[in-house]
Amino acid sequence: MFYIEISLMIIGFLTICLFFLWIKNRRKRIKLKQLESINDPYEFEIFVEEILKDLGYKVIRTRKSRDFGADILLKKGRKKTVIQVKFWKNKLNEEVLKEVIASSYVYGAREGIVITSSRFSENIKNLSEELSGKGHLDRIILIDCEGLRSIVEGRRLL
Repeated sequence: MFYIEISLMIIGFLTICLFFLWIKNRRKRIKLKQLESINDPYEFEIFVEEILKDLGYKVIRTRKSRDFGADILLKKGRKKTVIQVKFWKNKLNEEVLKEVIASSYVYGAREGIVITSSRFSENIKNLSEELSGKGHLDRIILIDCEGLRSIVEGRRLL
C-alpha cells in the first residue's frame, strides 16, 4: 500500500510539472505570435516593455517626445540601462548609437541597449563594439529581430 501511495504522489507531482511546462510553452507561443503581428512602433515598444518586465526588470517608460533618445529606462538593483526601441523595416544605422550614448548621459546609465524589429548594419555592430567600455558606458548591446525572438523563447538573456 505504501508503494502505491508513493507512486501516486510521484505521478501527481510529474503531472503538475508537465502542466506548468505546457503553460510556459503556450505563453511563449502566444508571445511569438504577438511579436509577429506587431505593425506599429508604439505597440512594439509596449511589447518590449512587457518582455523586460517578465525578465524581472523594473521598467520605466520615458515620455514619448523629448526623451533624449531613450524609450525605456531599466533598473535592476543600482544598475541603470537606457533602451532605444526601433520598429523599422530597414537596417539601422549609426544614428541610433548617438541617441543611446546621449540618453545614457542624461539618465546616468552605464549600459545602453538598442532593440529593433529589423537588423543592424555591419558598421553599427563594429561601432558598438568599439564604443563599449569607452567613456562612461560599460557596454552597448544590440538586439535585432532574431535576438528578441531568442529572448521571448527563453534561449537568451539580456
